[in-house]
Amino acid sequence: MLRDNVNAGLAAISKPDTSPKLVLDESGGCTISLPFPPSIVKLSGGQLQVEIRMAKTGEFFTLLSPLAAVHGQLSREFLDALLHRQFYAEQVSSLSFAIAVVGDSDLLVAVHHWMLDAIAPEEFKRLFQKFMSAVFSAIPEINNIARSEISLAPIHSE
Repeated sequence: MLRDNVNAGLAAISKPDTSPKLVLDESGGCTISLPFPPSIVKLSGGQLQVEIRMAKTGEFFTLLSPLAAVHGQLSREFLDALLHRQFYAEQVSSLSFAIAVVGDSDLLVAVHHWMLDAIAPEEFKRLFQKFMSAVFSAIPEINNIARSEISLAPIHSE
């Protein structure tokens, strides 16, 4: 079962001295806040937030990380550029982007959907690391775009 695979993957990325280990909650979600010193990368609160969500069907899981708050209507030019860029995996380090509704707020998030039936713990660990690396590369670009997109407020500073 994919949920068991994801839990095994979460255990593989848990710090050895941490108890309890990372695990999906009853709703199939897990939010991980990873601290990074500002000398490496400047993040909001010094942490990168990555969320893992199981699909209700249990057939898929998603990695996501918030990049910017959306206030109002995004311009057509911005949305066109974002959709065109994510067509080429190399241009966005294989990320996709989406608008997620969180409470009363809209967030621009980086996402990756896993759609295979299984994932080994070491594969999950590599996927998680590559996702984090891709998010790090997207942060400066989103921040740069936000300078001309008044409806977009970056979450992380540069």
